[in-house]
Amino acid sequence: MIKVYYSKDENKDQIPDKYQIKVMYKAVNGTIDAAHENEPGNKMFYVTLYKNGEYATVEDGGIGHLSDEQIATATAARGYDQNSLKWSPKTPTTKLDLNEDTSFIAEFTKGSYDYSIEYYYDGVKGKTDTKKAAFEEVITLNPDVSVTYGGSPY
Repeated sequence: MIKVYYSKDENKDQIPDKYQIKVMYKAVNGTIDAAHENEPGNKMFYVTLYKNGEYATVEDGGIGHLSDEQIATATAARGYDQNSLKWSPKTPTTKLDLNEDTSFIAEFTKGSYDYSIEYYYDGVKGKTDTKKAAFEEVITLNPDVSVTYGGSPY
């Protein structure tokens, strides 16, 4: 007797879905490159699971890895710091072991920027204070009511 087993292959890649997990990307305060962005295209990537060099299910201990082409690039939105990029649950790499559907989320924090306050006395530039503030932070200035500059009262 010959038995034939069929399994779904909804993404039509010739690998049964039971041997694959789904991966997608999202960004907070930034964007994911067009080839990988989930919104609005709802792009999904499929990672094939293996055990001992053969297809395996999650239940059988299958592990998969992203290919270079499946790894997204995230870019900070205006005012957010590119160097603050943090991925969750982990940074997507080709070495990361995966065994469940995964949403990689790139998150950026607001950038901190220098600003200057220039003081003018009778149209002549006096001192300059340089400070830092986070993007969109309200800067409050409380200048002295009266000051002395260059020996003259203001």
